[in-house]
Amino acid sequence: VIDWSFTDSVKEIHIETKTRYFIPHSVTTYSTTHNNQFYIMSAYYEGGSFPNARGWNRNIVRDPRVRIKVGRQLFDQTVSYVSNESIRKSVYQSFVSKYPEWASPGIKNVHMLLVGPAS
Repeated sequence: VIDWSFTDSVKEIHIETKTRYFIPHSVTTYSTTHNNQFYIMSAYYEGGSFPNARGWNRNIVRDPRVRIKVGRQLFDQTVSYVSNESIRKSVYQSFVSKYPEWASPGIKNVHMLLVGPAS
């Protein structure tokens, strides 16, 4: 996908990871676009260090290949954790703008993942 802007009007997407037993595991999450890049997030309301709190986050660390469903469309992609603080701040603002009703736990507890083509 070259242009993910079609996701700007979509509130939630589905992401499928694989467990350590190779069983598909799907969750819904928020997404945003920023500087022509597509990001998804995992928010922790009671803390939680990446990737220890959620199973799908651990799955991504083990195998970054995912399947993303937006509406009826499926996309095989890879994801990578965003650690650069200046990028995180900008992407976080994109999430806040897209989801004004979202009760954010603060940027330190929001894990952002950059979506890229499957490898």
